[in-house]
Amino acid sequence: MINIKRDVYLFLFGLLFLLVTAYSIMVSQSYYLGLEESAKYEMLYEMRAVEKYYQETGTLPNTKGRTFQVFSSLDSMPTHFRQSFDWQAFEPGEIYEHYLIADDKSNAHYLYASTQEAKANGNMLYFVTTYDESLYYQLLESDIPESYAQFNQALLISGALLLAVFIMVRWLVYRLTQPVFRLAKWSSTIDTQAPPSQQKLRYQELIGLADTLTQSIERERESIAREETFLKTASHELRTPIATISASNELIERDKEHLSPSQKRATNRINRAIANMNNLITALLWLSRKEQLPIQVSKVDLKKLINELVESNRYLIERKAVEVEIHDDSAGEIGLPLELTQITLTNLVRNAFQHCTDGQVTIRVFKDGVLISNPATEQSEESSPTGFGIGLTLVEKICHQQNWFLGFERSSSMYVTELMFGKPR
Repeated sequence: MINIKRDVYLFLFGLLFLLVTAYSIMVSQSYYLGLEESAKYEMLYEMRAVEKYYQETGTLPNTKGRTFQVFSSLDSMPTHFRQSFDWQAFEPGEIYEHYLIADDKSNAHYLYASTQEAKANGNMLYFVTTYDESLYYQLLESDIPESYAQFNQALLISGALLLAVFIMVRWLVYRLTQPVFRLAKWSSTIDTQAPPSQQKLRYQELIGLADTLTQSIERERESIAREETFLKTASHELRTPIATISASNELIERDKEHLSPSQKRATNRINRAIANMNNLITALLWLSRKEQLPIQVSKVDLKKLINELVESNRYLIERKAVEVEIHDDSAGEIGLPLELTQITLTNLVRNAFQHCTDGQVTIRVFKDGVLISNPATEQSEESSPTGFGIGLTLVEKICHQQNWFLGFERSSSMYVTELMFGKPR
């Protein structure tokens, strides 16, 4: 994951490194270019002086053995000078350079050459300046020029500048990122009663972001509180009509011998609907609590519970070509909250029965879980792969709060639902 401070550091120090490197290269290039230009301008000065002398006297000065030499023809020029340059290609007044290494490679010379047409008689003059490399370096070692010291001073200034900019960037990054980290730390706690002060956040944009986040959290909490209040109120309000319906149905059932078969079926449907509503109300009340109260754990026989749920919901498949097969791989009882386990398994069994039109529903009971598989139909293909209606929504919330594993798998022909009260298989 990318870190803001690291990103800013990398960008700014990368930019700083490029700037300092470019500055150092420019200083170095300027220094050596200055030396080269100085040598060329010295040669141009000597050329102008020789030309003036030649115009005044008609003869060339004696420059033999000197650093700067002038010749009236190529034939009068030493061989190593004549062979070092392509004199025929020279442009008058232009200075050309050559690095001449001795045959035994013991020494080398820097050669500068040029040509100039004499104004007095139109003859071509040939100029050569030579510098002995070993003598040049001996001179530098014995008497370091001021420009060289200034070059080293420029490098020291570059280093000092780099250090100063490093400190400034470090301070700037701290100043910029510290308020962001304070905001991030506060947002992880979501304490709307104690948001970070404007002085700590410093920047208007971060202050606005903190205010927006606080308002959003408050609205979300109000919405959750309204939802919890609605669930509690609705759950309690539903109990009264359900109790009335249940009591009325019991009165009707007391006179069973006078009921017709269709009336008996009707009272049975009423009883099943009352049981389903009671389960739903219990789940809603449990989920609406802000802080979950300790749940009583009891010994549950999963096989027995599954058999009871299958029989109580068998009416859902009475008119379908659906068979139910139960495989028992369990080993006795397991400690579970009975009420929540019953709500969860009821919804899973009902889901399998409701969305299966033909074939076989297979329920495999393990020691610490249940696996339910049913054929996939066109109707169920159009539904969500994770469940149908409010029933499985409640199941998912219960499993999440109880740390149970709930898994759904769909193939081309089957739906498989796995509920494990421990780790998944």
